[in-house]
Amino acid sequence: MPDKITSDPASPAPAATAPKVHRSIQNQAIQNYIGEAETFITTVKTDTEVNPVMATHGYDAAELTTGDGLLKTAANSFGCGSLAWAARPINTAI
Repeated sequence: MPDKITSDPASPAPAATAPKVHRSIQNQAIQNYIGEAETFITTVKTDTEVNPVMATHGYDAAELTTGDGLLKTAANSFGCGSLAWAARPINTAI
């Protein structure tokens, strides 16, 4: 009968691990992104110099209303729906 090999092959070296990113840093980045988007939309809607320029690029009242809706959905889904802007009505009189 042939000899039976009972030894295990050498275990591979553990893979180098990426530095751990704490969830709170990721959460802060997402919250910052949502806040920056809100600032952008508010600026485009209210700034009398910026609004006409952005309107020529397709950011009219309808597009800003859509953006506000998506922004509120993102904020509510992420759990930061208690932001002050999330409770205010959308200004479509642009």
